[in-house]
Amino acid sequence: MDIILRKLMVFVGHSLIFHRTYARSLPEETIMSLSHSIIDYELKLKRDVYSKILNIINYKLAYTTSKEYNVCIILILDKTDTDENITEEIAVLNDRLIRKYKDRILATEPSEINPKLFITYNRYAETALENLRPKVALIGFSGVGKTTITKLIQGLELPKRHIPTITGYITECRLGLGTKGEKAKENIPFYLWDTAGQVRFASVWAKFIKGSDIVILVTDSTRQNILESRFFINLIEKETPDAAVSIIANKQDLPDAMTPEEVQETLGYETYNMVAIDRRYQESILTIIAKTAKVVASRTEFISEQEQEKIKRDLLEKSIVLINQGR
Repeated sequence: MDIILRKLMVFVGHSLIFHRTYARSLPEETIMSLSHSIIDYELKLKRDVYSKILNIINYKLAYTTSKEYNVCIILILDKTDTDENITEEIAVLNDRLIRKYKDRILATEPSEINPKLFITYNRYAETALENLRPKVALIGFSGVGKTTITKLIQGLELPKRHIPTITGYITECRLGLGTKGEKAKENIPFYLWDTAGQVRFASVWAKFIKGSDIVILVTDSTRQNILESRFFINLIEKETPDAAVSIIANKQDLPDAMTPEEVQETLGYETYNMVAIDRRYQESILTIIAKTAKVVASRTEFISEQEQEKIKRDLLEKSIVLINQGR
Protein backbone atom coordinates (compact mmCIF):
# COMPACT_ATOMS: atom_id res chain seq x y z
CA MET A 1 0.00 0.00 0.00
CA ASP A 2 1.22 3.52 -0.76
CA ILE A 3 1.53 5.95 2.11
CA ILE A 4 2.00 9.61 2.84
CA LEU A 5 4.95 11.03 4.74
CA ARG A 6 3.92 14.21 6.54
CA LYS A 7 7.00 15.10 8.55
CA LEU A 8 10.61 13.91 8.91
CA MET A 9 12.91 14.95 11.76
CA VAL A 10 16.47 13.93 12.66
CA PHE A 11 17.85 14.59 16.15
CA VAL A 12 21.30 14.23 17.65
CA GLY A 13 20.59 14.38 21.35
CA HIS A 14 17.96 17.11 21.66
CA SER A 15 19.39 19.06 18.72
CA LEU A 16 17.24 19.03 15.59
CA ILE A 17 19.78 18.76 12.76
CA PHE A 18 17.42 18.08 9.85
CA HIS A 19 13.69 18.36 9.25
CA ARG A 20 11.20 18.50 6.41
CA THR A 21 7.44 19.12 6.57
CA TYR A 22 5.38 17.87 3.64
CA ALA A 23 1.86 18.24 5.07
CA ARG A 24 0.23 19.38 8.28
CA SER A 25 0.01 16.86 11.09
CA LEU A 26 0.23 17.19 14.87
CA PRO A 27 0.80 20.62 16.48
CA GLU A 28 4.48 21.57 16.29
CA GLU A 29 4.91 22.06 20.04
CA THR A 30 3.35 18.64 20.68
CA ILE A 31 5.71 16.97 18.21
CA MET A 32 8.76 18.60 19.79
CA SER A 33 7.70 17.73 23.35
CA LEU A 34 6.94 14.16 22.35
CA SER A 35 10.22 13.88 20.44
CA HIS A 36 12.23 14.99 23.47
CA SER A 37 10.36 12.49 25.65
CA ILE A 38 11.17 9.68 23.20
CA ILE A 39 14.83 10.71 23.11
CA ASP A 40 15.12 10.91 26.89
CA TYR A 41 13.48 7.51 27.35
CA GLU A 42 15.06 5.51 24.53
CA LEU A 43 18.65 6.72 24.55
CA LYS A 44 19.09 5.96 28.24
CA LEU A 45 18.26 2.28 27.65
CA LYS A 46 20.90 -0.31 26.88
CA ARG A 47 19.93 -1.16 23.32
CA ASP A 48 21.90 0.05 20.34
CA VAL A 49 19.24 0.41 17.65
CA TYR A 50 15.52 0.37 18.41
CA SER A 51 12.46 1.21 16.30
CA LYS A 52 8.82 1.67 17.22
CA ILE A 53 5.52 2.82 15.68
CA LEU A 54 2.86 4.58 17.76
CA ASN A 55 -0.76 5.32 16.80
CA ILE A 56 -1.55 8.89 17.87
CA ILE A 57 -5.04 10.22 17.08
CA ASN A 58 -5.22 10.27 13.25
CA TYR A 59 -1.54 9.61 12.62
CA LYS A 60 1.31 7.19 13.10
CA LEU A 61 4.53 8.32 14.72
CA ALA A 62 7.47 6.10 13.82
CA TYR A 63 10.91 6.45 15.32
CA THR A 64 14.27 4.74 15.39
CA THR A 65 17.09 5.46 17.83
CA SER A 66 20.79 4.64 17.81
CA LYS A 67 22.43 4.76 21.23
CA GLU A 68 25.99 4.67 19.86
CA TYR A 69 25.48 7.84 17.82
CA ASN A 70 22.88 9.51 20.07
CA VAL A 71 20.58 9.72 17.04
CA CYS A 72 16.78 9.65 16.74
CA ILE A 73 14.83 9.77 13.47
CA ILE A 74 11.09 10.52 13.69
CA LEU A 75 8.45 10.22 10.95
CA ILE A 76 4.84 11.42 11.11
CA LEU A 77 2.61 9.49 8.70
CA ASP A 78 -1.04 8.66 8.06
CA LYS A 79 -2.86 5.85 9.90
CA THR A 80 -3.49 4.18 6.54
CA ASP A 81 0.21 3.38 6.31
CA THR A 82 1.47 -0.19 6.75
CA ASP A 83 3.93 -0.86 9.57
CA GLU A 84 6.03 -3.08 7.29
CA ASN A 85 6.69 -0.31 4.76
CA ILE A 86 7.33 2.27 7.47
CA THR A 87 9.80 0.03 9.31
CA GLU A 88 11.70 -0.68 6.10
CA GLU A 89 11.94 2.98 5.09
CA ILE A 90 12.99 4.33 8.48
CA ALA A 91 15.72 1.66 8.68
CA VAL A 92 17.09 2.87 5.34
CA LEU A 93 17.01 6.49 6.52
CA ASN A 94 18.93 5.55 9.66
CA ASP A 95 21.49 3.54 7.70
CA ARG A 96 22.11 6.43 5.27
CA LEU A 97 22.50 8.89 8.14
CA ILE A 98 25.08 6.80 9.98
CA ARG A 99 27.05 5.78 6.89
CA LYS A 100 27.28 9.31 5.48
CA TYR A 101 27.47 11.53 8.56
CA LYS A 102 28.76 9.48 11.51
CA ASP A 103 32.09 11.35 11.63
CA ARG A 104 30.32 14.72 11.81
CA ILE A 105 27.96 13.41 14.47
CA LEU A 106 30.70 11.99 16.69
CA ALA A 107 33.11 14.91 16.26
CA THR A 108 30.87 17.54 17.84
CA GLU A 109 28.72 17.94 20.93
CA PRO A 110 25.02 17.70 19.98
CA SER A 111 24.28 21.26 21.08
CA GLU A 112 27.09 22.59 18.86
CA ILE A 113 26.24 20.71 15.66
CA ASN A 114 25.59 22.96 12.67
CA PRO A 115 22.44 21.78 10.81
CA LYS A 116 23.86 23.22 7.57
CA LEU A 117 26.34 20.35 7.52
CA PHE A 118 23.41 17.96 6.96
CA ILE A 119 21.67 19.74 4.08
CA THR A 120 22.76 17.01 1.67
CA TYR A 121 20.73 14.50 3.72
CA ASN A 122 17.77 15.93 1.80
CA ARG A 123 18.52 13.52 -1.07
CA TYR A 124 17.66 10.61 1.23
CA ALA A 125 14.56 12.42 2.49
CA GLU A 126 13.43 12.85 -1.12
CA THR A 127 13.97 9.14 -1.75
CA ALA A 128 11.82 8.33 1.29
CA LEU A 129 9.16 10.71 0.01
CA GLU A 130 9.19 8.93 -3.34
CA ASN A 131 8.88 5.52 -1.69
CA LEU A 132 6.16 6.65 0.71
CA ARG A 133 4.02 8.40 -1.88
CA PRO A 134 0.27 8.52 -1.15
CA LYS A 135 -2.54 6.84 -3.04
CA VAL A 136 -5.24 9.21 -4.31
CA ALA A 137 -8.38 7.49 -5.62
CA LEU A 138 -11.01 9.11 -7.84
CA ILE A 139 -14.34 7.32 -7.54
CA GLY A 140 -17.82 7.92 -8.89
CA PHE A 141 -20.29 6.61 -11.45
CA SER A 142 -19.52 6.44 -15.17
CA GLY A 143 -19.62 9.71 -17.08
CA VAL A 144 -19.13 12.09 -14.15
CA GLY A 145 -15.70 13.24 -15.37
CA LYS A 146 -13.11 11.19 -13.47
CA THR A 147 -10.92 10.49 -16.49
CA THR A 148 -11.21 14.09 -17.68
CA ILE A 149 -10.02 15.22 -14.24
CA THR A 150 -7.12 12.74 -14.45
CA LYS A 151 -6.08 14.18 -17.81
CA LEU A 152 -6.52 17.71 -16.47
CA ILE A 153 -4.12 16.91 -13.62
CA GLN A 154 -1.58 15.49 -16.08
CA GLY A 155 -1.95 18.40 -18.49
CA LEU A 156 -3.00 16.07 -21.31
CA GLU A 157 -5.50 16.70 -24.12
CA LEU A 158 -9.01 16.67 -22.70
CA PRO A 159 -11.46 14.16 -24.24
CA LYS A 160 -14.16 15.56 -26.53
CA ARG A 161 -16.58 12.72 -25.77
CA HIS A 162 -17.09 10.19 -23.01
CA ILE A 163 -15.15 6.94 -23.41
CA PRO A 164 -15.74 4.64 -20.41
CA THR A 165 -12.65 3.63 -18.44
CA ILE A 166 -12.31 -0.16 -18.42
CA THR A 167 -11.48 -1.56 -14.95
CA GLY A 168 -9.27 1.37 -13.96
CA TYR A 169 -6.21 3.51 -14.61
CA ILE A 170 -3.20 4.26 -12.41
CA THR A 171 -0.71 7.06 -13.04
CA GLU A 172 2.13 8.77 -11.18
CA CYS A 173 1.72 12.51 -10.56
CA ARG A 174 3.41 15.29 -8.63
CA LEU A 175 1.85 18.00 -6.54
CA GLY A 176 3.80 21.24 -6.27
CA LEU A 177 3.18 22.89 -2.91
CA GLY A 178 4.12 26.53 -2.37
CA THR A 179 2.86 30.08 -2.08
CA LYS A 180 0.70 31.22 -4.99
CA GLY A 181 2.81 33.00 -7.59
CA GLU A 182 6.02 31.42 -6.35
CA LYS A 183 7.88 28.31 -7.43
CA ALA A 184 6.75 25.25 -5.49
CA LYS A 185 8.93 24.62 -2.45
CA GLU A 186 8.00 20.94 -2.27
CA ASN A 187 7.08 18.53 -5.05
CA ILE A 188 4.97 15.78 -3.54
CA PRO A 189 4.70 12.58 -5.62
CA PHE A 190 1.49 10.53 -5.51
CA TYR A 191 -0.30 7.71 -7.30
CA LEU A 192 -3.61 8.67 -8.89
CA TRP A 193 -6.16 5.87 -9.30
CA ASP A 194 -9.01 6.49 -11.76
CA THR A 195 -11.62 3.80 -11.16
CA ALA A 196 -14.07 2.42 -13.69
CA GLY A 197 -17.52 3.85 -13.01
CA GLN A 198 -19.78 1.41 -14.84
CA VAL A 199 -22.02 -0.58 -12.53
CA ARG A 200 -20.76 -3.86 -14.00
CA PHE A 201 -17.41 -3.12 -12.33
CA ALA A 202 -18.98 -2.50 -8.91
CA SER A 203 -17.34 -5.64 -7.55
CA VAL A 204 -13.87 -4.07 -7.88
CA TRP A 205 -14.68 -0.61 -6.46
CA ALA A 206 -13.92 -1.68 -2.90
CA LYS A 207 -10.56 -3.14 -3.96
CA PHE A 208 -9.63 0.02 -5.84
CA ILE A 209 -10.17 2.40 -2.93
CA LYS A 210 -8.88 0.10 -0.19
CA GLY A 211 -5.68 1.48 1.30
CA SER A 212 -6.22 4.95 -0.16
CA ASP A 213 -4.84 7.93 1.72
CA ILE A 214 -7.16 10.31 -0.12
CA VAL A 215 -10.49 9.52 -1.79
CA ILE A 216 -12.16 12.09 -4.03
CA LEU A 217 -15.76 11.34 -4.98
CA VAL A 218 -16.63 12.88 -8.34
CA THR A 219 -20.26 13.73 -9.17
CA ASP A 220 -21.88 15.34 -12.21
CA SER A 221 -23.87 17.66 -9.90
CA THR A 222 -27.29 16.37 -11.00
CA ARG A 223 -29.73 15.61 -8.19
CA GLN A 224 -30.15 11.96 -9.21
CA ASN A 225 -26.39 11.36 -9.35
CA ILE A 226 -25.86 13.06 -5.99
CA LEU A 227 -28.48 10.89 -4.30
CA GLU A 228 -27.10 7.71 -5.90
CA SER A 229 -23.56 8.69 -4.86
CA ARG A 230 -24.49 8.08 -1.23
CA PHE A 231 -23.57 4.51 -2.11
CA PHE A 232 -19.93 5.58 -2.52
CA ILE A 233 -19.93 7.47 0.77
CA ASN A 234 -20.97 4.26 2.56
CA LEU A 235 -18.34 2.29 0.61
CA ILE A 236 -15.56 4.74 1.50
CA GLU A 237 -16.47 4.79 5.19
CA LYS A 238 -16.51 1.00 5.27
CA GLU A 239 -13.42 0.16 3.19
CA THR A 240 -11.05 3.02 4.01
CA PRO A 241 -12.34 4.83 7.12
CA ASP A 242 -9.05 6.62 7.83
CA ALA A 243 -8.76 8.21 4.39
CA ALA A 244 -9.25 11.94 3.89
CA VAL A 245 -12.34 12.52 1.72
CA SER A 246 -13.52 15.35 -0.52
CA ILE A 247 -16.23 15.65 -3.16
CA ILE A 248 -16.05 17.33 -6.56
CA ALA A 249 -19.25 18.82 -7.94
CA ASN A 250 -18.25 18.60 -11.60
CA LYS A 251 -20.10 20.01 -14.64
CA GLN A 252 -21.03 23.21 -12.85
CA ASP A 253 -21.50 24.81 -16.27
CA LEU A 254 -24.70 22.83 -16.85
CA PRO A 255 -28.08 24.46 -16.07
CA ASP A 256 -29.39 21.70 -13.76
CA ALA A 257 -26.23 21.51 -11.63
CA MET A 258 -26.65 21.50 -7.86
CA THR A 259 -24.36 23.96 -6.09
CA PRO A 260 -21.34 22.67 -4.13
CA GLU A 261 -23.08 23.82 -0.95
CA GLU A 262 -26.14 21.69 -1.77
CA VAL A 263 -23.97 18.68 -2.59
CA GLN A 264 -22.03 19.07 0.65
CA GLU A 265 -25.25 19.27 2.67
CA THR A 266 -26.50 16.07 1.02
CA LEU A 267 -23.33 13.97 1.17
CA GLY A 268 -21.67 15.40 4.26
CA TYR A 269 -18.13 16.09 3.02
CA GLU A 270 -16.27 19.19 1.85
CA THR A 271 -17.33 19.83 -1.75
CA TYR A 272 -15.61 21.83 -4.50
CA ASN A 273 -16.95 23.16 -7.79
CA MET A 274 -15.35 22.00 -11.04
CA VAL A 275 -15.69 22.24 -14.81
CA ALA A 276 -13.17 19.57 -15.76
CA ILE A 277 -13.33 20.28 -19.51
CA ASP A 278 -11.98 23.78 -18.82
CA ARG A 279 -8.18 23.84 -18.57
CA ARG A 280 -8.38 26.85 -16.26
CA TYR A 281 -9.44 24.42 -13.52
CA GLN A 282 -6.12 22.55 -13.54
CA GLU A 283 -4.75 24.56 -10.62
CA SER A 284 -8.08 24.11 -8.81
CA ILE A 285 -7.95 20.30 -8.87
CA LEU A 286 -4.36 20.30 -7.59
CA THR A 287 -5.43 22.65 -4.80
CA ILE A 288 -8.33 20.32 -3.94
CA ILE A 289 -5.94 17.37 -3.59
CA ALA A 290 -3.60 19.45 -1.44
CA LYS A 291 -6.46 20.62 0.81
CA THR A 292 -7.88 17.12 1.09
CA ALA A 293 -4.50 15.76 2.14
CA LYS A 294 -4.65 18.14 5.09
CA VAL A 295 -8.30 17.64 6.09
CA VAL A 296 -7.52 15.21 8.91
CA ALA A 297 -4.73 17.43 10.18
CA SER A 298 -6.93 20.51 10.34
CA ARG A 299 -9.87 19.08 12.27
CA THR A 300 -8.72 20.62 15.56
CA GLU A 301 -8.93 24.08 13.97
CA PHE A 302 -12.70 23.97 14.41
CA ILE A 303 -12.59 23.79 18.22
CA SER A 304 -11.70 26.47 20.74
CA GLU A 305 -8.09 27.31 21.63
CA GLN A 306 -8.73 26.15 25.21
CA GLU A 307 -9.98 22.76 24.00
CA GLN A 308 -7.01 22.49 21.63
CA GLU A 309 -4.57 23.02 24.51
CA LYS A 310 -6.31 20.30 26.54
CA ILE A 311 -6.09 17.89 23.59
CA LYS A 312 -2.37 18.64 23.20
CA ARG A 313 -1.71 18.00 26.91
CA ASP A 314 -3.73 14.77 26.91
CA LEU A 315 -2.02 13.62 23.71
CA LEU A 316 1.44 14.18 25.16
CA GLU A 317 0.60 12.43 28.44
CA LYS A 318 -0.93 9.40 26.71
CA SER A 319 1.99 9.13 24.28
CA ILE A 320 4.55 9.16 27.08
CA VAL A 321 2.61 6.41 28.88
CA LEU A 322 2.63 4.28 25.69
CA ILE A 323 6.37 4.76 25.29
CA ASN A 324 7.06 3.84 28.92
CA GLN A 325 4.87 0.75 28.59
CA GLY A 326 6.78 -0.31 25.50
CA ARG A 327 3.60 -0.37 23.42
